[in-house]
Amino acid sequence: MNRTMNEQTLELPKEGDRVGTGTITDLISVGGTARVYRILVTSLEIYRAVKIMNPEATQDVRDRFSTEAKITAKLSHPNIVQIFNYGETASGLPYIEMEHVDGPTLEDVLRKRGALPLPVAVAVSIGVLEAVNYAHNINYTFRTQPLKGIMHRDIKPGNIVFATGTTKLMDFGIARPATVSIHTVAGDLVGTVPYLAPEYCTGGNSDFRSDIYQVGLLIYECINGSMAYPQTDIGTVVEAIKTGQREPLNTSNKVITAIVGKCLELDPAKRYQTAADCLADVKALYHSISPRTTPEAQISAFLLNTTPPPTAETPPPIRADHATAMSGTTGTRKLKIAATAILALLLAVGFALFGAKYLNLSTDQSPAATPVAATPAAEPPQPPPTAATSTPQPQTAQAKPKPTAAPAQTPAPARGKQDVRDSRDIRDIQDIRDSKDTPPPPRPEDAQTLIAEAKKLLGQNNAQEALAKYQQALKTPSATLARSEIVRLSIYGSAKCNTILFNDDKIPRANYEASWRSVQSTYPAGSPEHSEAAKHLDGAIR
Repeated sequence: MNRTMNEQTLELPKEGDRVGTGTITDLISVGGTARVYRILVTSLEIYRAVKIMNPEATQDVRDRFSTEAKITAKLSHPNIVQIFNYGETASGLPYIEMEHVDGPTLEDVLRKRGALPLPVAVAVSIGVLEAVNYAHNINYTFRTQPLKGIMHRDIKPGNIVFATGTTKLMDFGIARPATVSIHTVAGDLVGTVPYLAPEYCTGGNSDFRSDIYQVGLLIYECINGSMAYPQTDIGTVVEAIKTGQREPLNTSNKVITAIVGKCLELDPAKRYQTAADCLADVKALYHSISPRTTPEAQISAFLLNTTPPPTAETPPPIRADHATAMSGTTGTRKLKIAATAILALLLAVGFALFGAKYLNLSTDQSPAATPVAATPAAEPPQPPPTAATSTPQPQTAQAKPKPTAAPAQTPAPARGKQDVRDSRDIRDIQDIRDSKDTPPPPRPEDAQTLIAEAKKLLGQNNAQEALAKYQQALKTPSATLARSEIVRLSIYGSAKCNTILFNDDKIPRANYEASWRSVQSTYPAGSPEHSEAAKHLDGAIR
């Protein structure tokens, strides 16, 4: 298919044609306004992707293409697909050269697997919110103007792709700077209709909270396995969105229900006001149901059909006002832990005061038992009264006391191994309670500390734990390191970890190479790290 513009025939390229820095190998996908091809960059022996505008696209689409390239190229984040270049094909069609992610989209996963397990759905949400929060807060220059914040405006499962366990947001085709006034005229909708925020449908102004609404729809679909607004008629869909008519969320988890409900408020003033606030609640929920597994590991295990580590099945309760729900959840959990510890302590004290006596009696009556009391003056312990009789057991079976024995009316309590053990158990229980059940407040995490811990683990050849620390550092602020430095150090350290894991046959080559491609795109040409990445990608070192 082709079209003529300014006396030039616009033709789509073919396999083997050169576009950008590589040569087209195959077609990946076809959309309404563009096609995405895989290209091989022979100089680096890596694959990238190029998004090429369809020949029949309008001038408005062409303008959006340019905007997408200029905006997305300013974004550098692990949860956003990286843009490398913008240009035109030999026939004049605009293209965007970007990172090639060899993984399924969330739309593909939902179509094949249906509703996601709650820990996986929440893990995906964390990755998306990390990307959105970063985009909403970035400082950059657009058309010579200094600006802050980018709205995506088309967050949906088809625009989420997985690089192993990492969730990546892509396609900023209708993104806009947040400080530019955008007024959507009713009847002239921009975006994917079932994922529009209510203000788009009523001709209202959109802002960051419109993206948060779309994140709510995405979480809803992950949990229910179907769209919140599945109607096929556009008019019916728009009406359902404007009134919030959708099926309830298919989960008994009150926390995620409250989070999604707050995202999907019709009035933007009642939603989360920032992506950071929403991300904080989602992270708190994830750590309460899957404390020992990173979100990336959770997603990777699900995609590979492996068994993820065990997670708690019953989430903490939530208060009616979700603005303080997560802090309420934390307090409730601490009260439960304290109550359990106190109960254990009372049981231990009761055992020490009464249980040891009965235990010694049953031991003494057993023919093969070893005596537990060595003091000869002690009388044999008496059994407790029963319903059948309230009189003590006869004393005829007692041994006669020796001359040194204490008077029978004032027997000395026996103290042997059992008593020592009981008192030790009480101290142990108290120690456990003091050290585990009522821990001191956790120190706030700092990215610099996490990176230092990761380097130490890497030096010990513990690549798996080091990698987790580097990934955590990417999402953690620092009081001393700039954000760009955190990203560079974490990406470089992660590549080092992946090299060890690849050499140990624990990850595929694609992961190993992708990590060094990230290093190459993060560090400037000529730097030692950039040169090292080139050697890895050329196969000179491993």
